[in-house]
Amino acid sequence: MRPADVRLPRPVVRAVVRGLVQPVMCEDRLPVTVRRRWLDVLAATSTRPLPGTRVTQTVLAGRPCEVVTGPGAAGGAAVLHLHGGGFTTGSPRVYRALASHLSAAVGTPVHVL
Repeated sequence: MRPADVRLPRPVVRAVVRGLVQPVMCEDRLPVTVRRRWLDVLAATSTRPLPGTRVTQTVLAGRPCEVVTGPGAAGGAAVLHLHGGGFTTGSPRVYRALASHLSAAVGTPVHVL
């Protein structure tokens, strides 16, 4: 069994989010940089892009951007992924796994700001 095949039961995921994500995201006294770093750490330890995914760094409209190309995806078109969070928390690393699945599903690279 590959790590990408492992699925956690919904109650476990809910408990992790409530215990590790929600308290940090709802704490207004924590600097945004601390919240962002915490999400990056959680994403790096809990989610993985599909095997064969390519990630390249670029700049899009003057903003840093990752181009995530899932297995089997080709150029010619692109998806622009704009995450939530009021653009204060989260980063392309947090959404890398989601972007790889999206890219493979639609067959085109995904740009994540």
